Amino acid sequence: MAEHKGFGGCVYSALRHVTTPYVLVLQHDRPCLRSFDAAGILAIMEASGGSVKYVGLPTKASLARSEPHNLMSRWHIDVDGDIIGPAAKAAAATVGYQLRVLPFWYDSTHIEEMHAEICAAARAGSWRQAHARYATWLATDGGGPVVGHLRGRRYHEEAQLALHGWSGLQRRWASKVGSVYGRLFPT
Repeated sequence: MAEHKGFGGCVYSALRHVTTPYVLVLQHDRPCLRSFDAAGILAIMEASGGSVKYVGLPTKASLARSEPHNLMSRWHIDVDGDIIGPAAKAAAATVGYQLRVLPFWYDSTHIEEMHAEICAAARAGSWRQAHARYATWLATDGGGPVVGHLRGRRYHEEAQLALHGWSGLQRRWASKVGSVYGRLFPT
């Protein structure tokens, strides 16, 4: 970017150049902690007939906030019953995923109008209709977080990353992006 646009502005600008039907938005400070089945997630989206438009990769926080009891207590969203439809549910099961409702885009920024609309609809007992407009989901496979956060409050030291089977990437990043990461990950 020629000037500072922030995360949302950069994604907006980048999407003007995209010709593919799907994009993976991977922020510079959100490394993948383990592998995930991207092709499987795309298969779920394709099978959904439009009922799955956004799939977030789980973080520790998004896993906690998408638990059914949390959705009910914070947003009045009761996730009883079939939510995503049989085709998307079958596709998710085939690739070993479950989809959890997300009441907002779970990135560093999110769209307040969407969140407010879904919350208001939840209080009126019609959250499913409001959510269907955005169709935001979290893909879980029982393996815990897929995405972490560098320099975040819950940043993992190298020894902790090794316990998760994640090794070496921080050094490759340090050599590629220069002094900021070099200070964070001395070689």
